[in-house]
Amino acid sequence: MTQISQIKSYFRKKTTPALCILFFLTISHIVVSQNSSFKIPDSLKNKSYEEYASLFYKNQNDSIKAFKYANLYLLKAKNEKDTIKIAKGFSLLASLHSASNFSLTIVDCDSIIKYTKHLKHFEYPAYGYLLKGICNNQIGNYNNALSNYLIAKEHSFKNKNLEQLFYIKNRIGQLKLFWGNTEEALDIFKSQLIEIKQNNKYKNQEQLYFSTLFNLSNCFRLLKEYDSALNYSKIGIQKSLKNNKTNKYYEFVAQSGEILYYQNYLKIALDSIEKSFSYESSNNGLLNNHYYRGKIYEKLNNNEKAFYHFTKSDSIYNLTNDV
Repeated sequence: MTQISQIKSYFRKKTTPALCILFFLTISHIVVSQNSSFKIPDSLKNKSYEEYASLFYKNQNDSIKAFKYANLYLLKAKNEKDTIKIAKGFSLLASLHSASNFSLTIVDCDSIIKYTKHLKHFEYPAYGYLLKGICNNQIGNYNNALSNYLIAKEHSFKNKNLEQLFYIKNRIGQLKLFWGNTEEALDIFKSQLIEIKQNNKYKNQEQLYFSTLFNLSNCFRLLKEYDSALNYSKIGIQKSLKNNKTNKYYEFVAQSGEILYYQNYLKIALDSIEKSFSYESSNNGLLNNHYYRGKIYEKLNNNEKAFYHFTKSDSIYNLTNDV
């Protein structure tokens, strides 16, 4: 099946107007990226890479404009035969496609890898393999995800990109956690917590710290060591409050609610989970929120509310197919 046929097949299953618009945007990306007759408008001809990137980030909420600037960045890079800039151009496109179609994101990743796989560069080709691993993980190709994570790990280690290496290990740990290799995942996250406390030079230090705390809490929850799980969640709550990270705060509040459910503190658990609902930013988070509310109401013998939340949770799964 051709690339365009795959996209058409995908969108035949999704019929909302917004998704139809996204279909035409993705088609336009293919045409712009592959059609050598595409020309840079005179008003944009003398823009630098930094200016194209700035315009891209300023217009990320406007898909049409964002795709235009990403493609202009890529075209400039191809015209100048700048391999790293070409890779960054495909990275911009990948960040747009990841919001709507992981299949196209994987195509962008393959392009990044194609142009950079023979380079010894601080960021590439590891970034291409890492992103491809994340995309495969999202669509349920877990063996492919792990394969790409391991290749990314090898490149980032060779090129001494410690922050990138930390993030790759984090993703491997999450995959092990998902597979049920909880003890192995726990070892990864424990070592990462030590590492991040000893090394405060990472650009995304705070984000990596919160992610590690959350993963540790999840590990102990799955091991049924609920006091330890709640302890790491409470640390996350305290740190996010101190640093004014509202979304992170409610992420840990929801996590605490789930742990409290297993400890049979049902009313406190329900309060925590309900408080965090409006701050959930992912379908997976919304699914969990409804699922645990359903479980709590089931234990409280309120079958009507339990059924409502289980139905909501089920409808989200049917939309995303994210196990």
